[in-house]
Amino acid sequence: MVAALDSLTARPVQKGRRIAILGDMLELGDEAPAYHESLADHLKGIDGVYCVGPLMRHLYNLLPVDKGLGWHENPATLEPREIAALLRDGDVVVVKGSKKMFWVNKFVPRLAAALQARA
Repeated sequence: MVAALDSLTARPVQKGRRIAILGDMLELGDEAPAYHESLADHLKGIDGVYCVGPLMRHLYNLLPVDKGLGWHENPATLEPREIAALLRDGDVVVVKGSKKMFWVNKFVPRLAAALQARA
C-alpha cells in the first residue's frame, strides 16, 4: 500500500490531481487499525483520498477535510459511477486494497466504463 502511494506521489500530473481510492488491507490481525491509521503519514503530495471498508474508516477519520473525498463501508455496494463523479479530467488515480475489496467485484473495469460513459 505504501509503495502504491509513493508511486502515485512520484507521478507527474499536468492539470489534474493525485487521487487514491483505498480499500481495506485484510488479514493484518489485531494491529490492522494501526496499520490503516499509519497510512496518513504517506499522503503528502496526494490531493484526495476515497476510503472503502470498515478498516479504512480509521484512515478516513484522520484525513484533513480537504483531502477526504468520502468513505464507503461495503465494497460490494460501492457504485463506480459515484466515484467517477468525484474525478476530474487530468486526475491520476490509484486503486489499491486487498483482493476482496476491489478485484472480486471488478471495480476497476466498472470504474473505467463509468468514466467512458461520462466522457
